[in-house]
Amino acid sequence: MRVVMVEPQGQGGICHYAYSLCAALSESQRMDVTLATGDPYELADAPQSFPVMTPFGPGIERKAIQRLLRRPDLRQHAQPALGTAASPPTLTRAESPTTMPFQANSAAGRASRWLAMREADRGWRCVLGLMRSQPSTVAHIQWFMNPERDRQWVDLLRACKVPIVLTAHNILPHDAPPETRATWAGLYNAADALIVHYQRALDELDALGIELGKVSVISHGNYCGIQALTHGSGDMGTRRTAARQRLGLSPTAPVVLCFGLMRPYKGIQYLLPAFAAVRQQLPEARLILAGRAPDGFATVQAEIARLGLEDATLSFPTYLPLHDAATVFEACDLVALPYVEASQSGVVQLAYANSRPVVATRVGGIPEAVLDGETGALVAPRESDELAQTLLSLLRDREHCALLGARARQYAEEQFAWGPIAERTAQVYERVSGSTPMGVTVAQQGASLGKPVE
Repeated sequence: MRVVMVEPQGQGGICHYAYSLCAALSESQRMDVTLATGDPYELADAPQSFPVMTPFGPGIERKAIQRLLRRPDLRQHAQPALGTAASPPTLTRAESPTTMPFQANSAAGRASRWLAMREADRGWRCVLGLMRSQPSTVAHIQWFMNPERDRQWVDLLRACKVPIVLTAHNILPHDAPPETRATWAGLYNAADALIVHYQRALDELDALGIELGKVSVISHGNYCGIQALTHGSGDMGTRRTAARQRLGLSPTAPVVLCFGLMRPYKGIQYLLPAFAAVRQQLPEARLILAGRAPDGFATVQAEIARLGLEDATLSFPTYLPLHDAATVFEACDLVALPYVEASQSGVVQLAYANSRPVVATRVGGIPEAVLDGETGALVAPRESDELAQTLLSLLRDREHCALLGARARQYAEEQFAWGPIAERTAQVYERVSGSTPMGVTVAQQGASLGKPVE
């Protein structure tokens, strides 16, 4: 069976997910998989058992306009992701272009959107041509850059009788306005099959009027293979010491990491006062904030200053390539994810792959991935006091914290292995291509996860 995996970004969590899934499908299921992704491709130097094409990327128009505006290409700015472990790229707290977004109504902002649409259309046109040249190919779409505009390409694929599988990593974007619900519902209805990562997503899709018979619940796979790409020399203690030296951190300081896209739904506004309370009990504690800030970093900076946390916080408000991301994970004791809302989280899998426990909130599908007291801890959302007490408890007992991290790594290897995930995904492909009947029941989905269905 032939499959074209569409992941137009070329970097970040969905990129890592698509790479891992393609590898598992081609190796364990012996499938003919081609990945269509963004240029530059973050994992271009990683081992590949499948062909990769990069139709989604900047053309000559972007380069000319950015030269005219004297602004660097942010996608190029984040590269390369895979350097050498012996000499990783320099990691500094310098201001990044990603902390200074274009104003939406400025000439630069309008030009940026126009370029993005042209680049996306060029990529989709290439994907459509590939589908037409290879009959009986399944399209598995991992992400939409512009759902309203990309719908036309989904309709064209359907017109060409191409079976479409869509992975809904988030049922609805967390910061999307209510009027976009119809757009997403239309995309989900247009797909022949949907894959989601957590059981509660079925209720969310049902509320959108989506037929649940075409939905499969397949867990988010682990990122142990991604972590292996940046695995440095020495044992965990040696790597932790080297990472802290690189960041200028004390080898004995308790360190909390909050990693990922910085937007209000991620709950940083609740983590900062919680960490301020932690510092009252553990003055040597440090906080690392790392991740792109699409709306700017000024509000977070102001809150850090208000709470007097400037000397205790390391901020990297930009996309971190893999070796840089490995550094902040190896430097920390635990990962805090104080989400206000969430679906699942690839950051949980990154933390587990790096043997770090997760302190997260009971929202979305997070409780299905974080085992309270086993691989981390769960707290109520928007409760800074409870979050502070939980962080304190773990940071005061670093041995127990390390034990939870070791359990987290083992849990990821056993419960989120890519082999079974690839097998279940291949079964979805067979159904949409007509090899097996559609209509998997919710009970069957729950049983396939090894979990009871309520």
